[in-house]
Amino acid sequence: HKNILGNIKQISHVFDIQDQDVMMGTLPLFHAFGITVTTIFPLVEGLIMVAHPDPTDAYGLGKLVAKYDGTVLCGTSTFMRLYTKNKKLEPLMFESIRLVIAGAERLDNKVRLEFKEKFSLDIYEGYGATETSPVSTVNMPNKLTNDCKVQTAFKTQTTGMPLPGTAIKIVEPDSFEELKVNEAGMILIGGIQVMHGYLNNAEKTKEVLVEIDDNIWYISGDKGKLDEDGFLVIIDRYSRF
Repeated sequence: HKNILGNIKQISHVFDIQDQDVMMGTLPLFHAFGITVTTIFPLVEGLIMVAHPDPTDAYGLGKLVAKYDGTVLCGTSTFMRLYTKNKKLEPLMFESIRLVIAGAERLDNKVRLEFKEKFSLDIYEGYGATETSPVSTVNMPNKLTNDCKVQTAFKTQTTGMPLPGTAIKIVEPDSFEELKVNEAGMILIGGIQVMHGYLNNAEKTKEVLVEIDDNIWYISGDKGKLDEDGFLVIIDRYSRF
């Protein structure tokens, strides 16, 4: 419970949720992305949630967005592709959407470009794992500061920056030696959202949780790097994981 509620609070800090926001609850509840982000998150934060049981039903989703003025849409790259290809889903159906977030799989660049062309909306890619409740990093819209400087929160081909209270460490996969900026290695994730362990499986838990400097880190099994601005780039998956 602490993991999930902690992750919800982390998400709420970066989503810039507004009173009129309406979350489209289309993701399956058996997946951490669906249960945390599009179900418990809107309930805890007091947002209107519009539920639909089938994220592949592009036209049905479009009608619900138009009817209830949906503003936040989460999904996978696969689902976003379906929305771009469905001819019955008119771009005007998504007119009220202000935030589109993709996760659970790598965002295909072609999907990103086609979605932007059809709906005039950017897809903001995030990254996480079931073991991190699940969100760890996410891209968000750029903001203009009071002195008219751009605060960069969005870079394509990255999965964004760590959520508040989340740390990303890139290490050499065998020695856990920390690597420098733009050096690729194993992605470790630390934060309140990191699980306590696998249920009734202490042996497996020891394989994926490591203590470094009195902090517990989740060994993701993914290869990536942090750029000079702190954005995470996913490169590959280590085969032995």
